[in-house]
Formats: sequence, structure tokens, C-alpha cells
Amino acid sequence: MLNVWPDLLAYEQYAIALLRIGVALFFLTHAWRTLTLWGIGPFFTEFGGWGRWVARFATTLQAAVGTLLLVGAWTQVAGLVGALIALKLTVLARRFPMIAPFSRSTYYLAALVSFSLLFLGGGLFAVDVPGI
Repeated sequence: MLNVWPDLLAYEQYAIALLRIGVALFFLTHAWRTLTLWGIGPFFTEFGGWGRWVARFATTLQAAVGTLLLVGAWTQVAGLVGALIALKLTVLARRFPMIAPFSRSTYYLAALVSFSLLFLGGGLFAVDVPGI
């Protein structure tokens, strides 16, 4: 393989860990902002009586995925669920900008990174490193 810096290929596990931690911080930030800044008001108006349940479930799921990715536990499952959440937020970003305030490209990027963790694994500093 012809590379300019072939020695850098030895650090691929660090790069995977940076991707995992970055998308974990995205999900944790989104969950925290949903709880504190935006509140659950938009959920009440759009989903009626189910609003409180939908808001709590969505926020808890985002926080759980973010925590699992941050620790590196069940990375492949959390990556798949995170990709589905990010794709759902992509759809919500157009119709409900209060619930999903970031740009749609941000959610596409989060979905892509989360889905790639399904194939790449957890990287360095992950709890579910194979072979241990």
C-alpha cells in the first residue's frame, strides 16, 4: 500500500475512539439540551397526552446511547440505535425545529458516524474490546 505516512496507520484505534467519543458527546449534549433548555413543551403541543412519555423516552434513549458510546460498552448496538435516532432527528428537523434544532447535515453526520461504529467497533479505551 502506497501511503505518504504509513506509520500513522498504527493509530487507527485512536481515531475510532475519537469518533466514538465525539458522537457520544453529541447524543449526551442533545439529551441534556432537550431536558434543560428546550424542555418538553413542544412534545405536549405536537403529541397531545403522550407528549410527556414521548419526551422522557426519547431523552432517556439518547442519554443511554451517549453513555454507552462514551464508555465503549455495547458499541455496535449503541451505534446502530444511535444511527436510527439520528435519522429520526433528521426527519424531525424539518417539521419540528424546536425538537431537533441542529441542521439536518449534523444529524446525517451523526448517523453516518454511529453506523460506521457498527463495523469499526469501539476502538481504544472501549470496554467491549474483542479478544480480552
